[in-house]
This record gives sequence, C-alpha cells and structure tokens, in this order.
Amino acid sequence: MRVTASRMIEATTADVFALVAEIEGYAAWLPGTVEAERVAEESGEVGAVYRVVEKQGWRRVTQRLEVVETEAPRRLVVESRPFDFAQDRPWRGGESAQWIWDFWPAGEGSTRVTLVGEAQLPRALRLAGPVVRRLAGWMLGRYLRRLEKAVKETSR
Repeated sequence: MRVTASRMIEATTADVFALVAEIEGYAAWLPGTVEAERVAEESGEVGAVYRVVEKQGWRRVTQRLEVVETEAPRRLVVESRPFDFAQDRPWRGGESAQWIWDFWPAGEGSTRVTLVGEAQLPRALRLAGPVVRRLAGWMLGRYLRRLEKAVKETSR
C-alpha cells in the first residue's frame, strides 16, 4: 500500500527538513509518538537507528526507525518496524514501513512537503485496503498539519 500527502508550509526547506530530520524530537510534534531516542550512529545520517515508542489505540508499540537515505535539505527516507529492543529482534509478524519525506522550495520562504508512506498490509487487513488507505491518508495529512504548527512554533 502506498499513500501520499502534501502540504505547503511557510518556512524554508532547511528549517522544515531540520525539524523532520531531528527524530529525537518527534514526541513534541508527531501525533502518537510518546518518546524517541537515537541508539546507533550519528543523528539524522544514513544508518542512524532510533527507538521510538508510539501510542496506537490502547497499546504502546516500540518501533525501530532507521535512516536509509538523506539528502539535506531535500529528502529523508526512514524505515520503521515493530521491534523488541530487549531481545534485539523484530516482533514476529511486525510489518515494516517506509516513510519518504520530500521538501521542495515553493516561492519566497515556503516549502512544499510531500510525505509518502509505503507498507505491506498484513493479510487480515488486505480486504479492508480501501478503508485502511483512506485512514492512512488522513493520518499523513494530520502529520503534515502538526509539522506546520511545529515549524511555526520553533521559528518564533
């Protein structure tokens, strides 16, 4: 499944990219994120690994995020997977996802941000694909609205 959302944000590409690339700060603005910490490599660089705890409904899920591509200030690609850090292994049945952030200058001091989410749906959800896709699109739009708000707050 592939879902895309875009939003115009009144800030430079460098400012918007910097906020997204600072994964340790996701709990401050990314909906559902409870905490995030770097566990390997330099922050924001290819190979950097983060432990991110998300609230998903009534439960908390620990994700392993890894930066797989970065081209500051234009692109950031992160892979995520539910992960058991105590056992140092992915959760059985956990589906991985890829998050592709693209940042394009759009006039004086504005940036068009496009977020693409790609994931293989578990078998149990494949029949509900259209509903899941619509919900995922709504969530990506929510992420971009929160990003816009965070950028405005940090530029004050």
